[in-house]
Amino acid sequence: MNGGGSVPLAVNRFALPIKAYTYGWGYGTALIPMPGTASVLLSLPSNGSRCPWCVVDLNTGATVRGTAMPGDLRAAVFASDAEDPRPWVLATYGLGRLELEPRPRITDVTRKGIGKYQAELFDVGHGLLGISHRMSKSLLLVSASDGSRVKRLAMPGAHLAVPLPNGHMRFLGLHHGGACDVDVSAAKVVRRYQVPHGTDARLAGDRIVALVGERREVRPVRAGETPVPGAPIVMLAGPDDGTDPDLGFWVDTDEIVVLDADTMEVRRRVPAPPSAVRVLGEDSTGRIVVGTNRGFALLSPDSLHVVTAYQRPYEITAAVSCPGTDMVAVLVDDPEDRALYTLRW
Repeated sequence: MNGGGSVPLAVNRFALPIKAYTYGWGYGTALIPMPGTASVLLSLPSNGSRCPWCVVDLNTGATVRGTAMPGDLRAAVFASDAEDPRPWVLATYGLGRLELEPRPRITDVTRKGIGKYQAELFDVGHGLLGISHRMSKSLLLVSASDGSRVKRLAMPGAHLAVPLPNGHMRFLGLHHGGACDVDVSAAKVVRRYQVPHGTDARLAGDRIVALVGERREVRPVRAGETPVPGAPIVMLAGPDDGTDPDLGFWVDTDEIVVLDADTMEVRRRVPAPPSAVRVLGEDSTGRIVVGTNRGFALLSPDSLHVVTAYQRPYEITAAVSCPGTDMVAVLVDDPEDRALYTLRW
């Protein structure tokens, strides 16, 4: 991997237990840090509806392999629950519990009422979890004890949830340019906001750092349809959440904006790093880590100007900034090199 700037970079490569002749990872592939550890959770490429998965120690490369993930891993919740401390994991075909003992596996899988291809999972308090997809038009509330469906709220598909001092939860749906405050105890939306259109955001202190841009019209084309000659199209399956997701546009991101986490007003706008795709988080000094299609960039915490950028010769499938560390982990889906890399500075 090539680097730019003066920040030194240490690179480690860890081989993954992937069987030969399987498909690669897909859009939405997740790398998820395991709280209190130096490990990440990820699903492995599979030709079946039940995916193998593994936990990788980013210090040593030691890998624990598990089974029975209901599709590709998309999100996880590690909420502390004295009655049942097992994490919840969301995959493309259902919701389940992660167990490492007595053997690594996913159990208590719930599929009914969850829908396929959901991508976001939140601990929203009051004994509930929130399930969404950034392109959908709703948030599904389910029981945090057994995963059963409770209620569906009409609102922009969320990809960031921020707890508020009054006990409500604020959900940011950049794809639709909206945000909502939800009274979770009453299961209702109590306030709505208009925000810039975008693709990703992270909470950093009292501000939300978001990747935004202009809407680009597209024509969704599903399997079996014939594209209209000359029309802008995109092949999309869409989340199967019981609603019709708004896939009539895409967002071409070209700016980083800072939103006040309290008022949702825009504090600052700067050009985004080239090919930026995700806001990954902060490093130990407060610099913003932004994932790009072939690497990542470090941004100054104040000016948001690029301090250092790193780039691979091939595209990256997924990346994660590990909280409290100066490290990024990236998945490489090159057919010649399906591996997990760590990059430390």
